[in-house]
Amino acid sequence: MLSGVNSGDNDERIVSESGSGQLILKSGPDKPKLESLNVSQWSMANLAILYKLLEEGRLAQNNILDYLSYATRTYQLFLSHDVTSVFFYDRGYRRLQYLHKFRWGTDVPHIQTVFLKSKGSNSNKFSKPPVSTSKVFKPFSSHTAGRKEICKKFNSRLGCSLSGCKFEHVCNVPGCGQRHSGSGHQSSFPKNG
Repeated sequence: MLSGVNSGDNDERIVSESGSGQLILKSGPDKPKLESLNVSQWSMANLAILYKLLEEGRLAQNNILDYLSYATRTYQLFLSHDVTSVFFYDRGYRRLQYLHKFRWGTDVPHIQTVFLKSKGSNSNKFSKPPVSTSKVFKPFSSHTAGRKEICKKFNSRLGCSLSGCKFEHVCNVPGCGQRHSGSGHQSSFPKNG
């Protein structure tokens, strides 16, 4: 059952209703800051995102269990990590998943290292994700300029061994697209100095 109430700039929709309560999706002009959320609010947002992905057809029925597995693993992070750092990790993970369309629940160790802070670490507040001055993480391209899907195995350290691979064997570094792998991207060019 869907119904909506529009009051000015805010919008509320009843996503589902049962004898024990309602799931209401609220939206408005201001996004809450991650630092001010609690786990209950994150949980409701997670369910609203799941509903929205299904409604818009961006999450196939056979991928629902993958999404739920990702959500379960994220809930488990709350037990051992600073809550706000988990919120930043979740946001980073969702952005990468949206960009690269990898399977929900795929392990992304880099963002775990960047965002997650164990409980009891020196600082209780997590205001901004740390930025390394020596190397800034840049996402990889999932498709060529011609919208052909780039082979992930080809761009790994081991390379692709499939003789009839249907994906493009080009560099996945954004803007490159040359015939070398992403893991060999920097070594493919002459060094200056």
